[in-house]
Amino acid sequence: MSRKKKEFGQKEIISVYRFMEMCGLKCPWKENILISHEIMEKKLSLRHDKFPTKVLMPRRVSFKKIKTDMIYRGDAFLVRDDYDQILPYVLPLKREIIEEVDHETMEERRNEILAQTVVINSQMPLGYQKYLWRKLKEQLEKERKELEKQKQESVAEEALIVTEKRNRYERLRSRNII
Repeated sequence: MSRKKKEFGQKEIISVYRFMEMCGLKCPWKENILISHEIMEKKLSLRHDKFPTKVLMPRRVSFKKIKTDMIYRGDAFLVRDDYDQILPYVLPLKREIIEEVDHETMEERRNEILAQTVVINSQMPLGYQKYLWRKLKEQLEKERKELEKQKQESVAEEALIVTEKRNRYERLRSRNII
């Protein structure tokens, strides 16, 4: 146990709950339930059977097979359960192969993207952009004032309704009906 703590710092160790969330299973922490590695694996396998595309099934590996670089790259994870036991896991990540492109096609793609951004930026002069900004700001201010006015009118209507009921109550009270 001391070898693990010396070789791997506390920053590299994650909790069981965080690891299950990384695998695709959100499990909230509960004070009266302690989750061990076996319980976590059982929960993940049951959920993986129902939703194989959404939940990843981790694979436990030994400390001898992992290196510090694997942990820093995110290929392996050190997981601490609620009983303070630390075990390493590897997630079977689906990696997609990226097509190999030579420098000429990369440069062509880059130039196309730059040309599109230049066209978009050069179509609208700065003065016109400022004009549109002021116009939009004025329109938003006008809409805000209208909303406030409607809100005040609705409050005034509610006040009228309340006073009518109050007056009716006072009339009934004066007749000694209530």
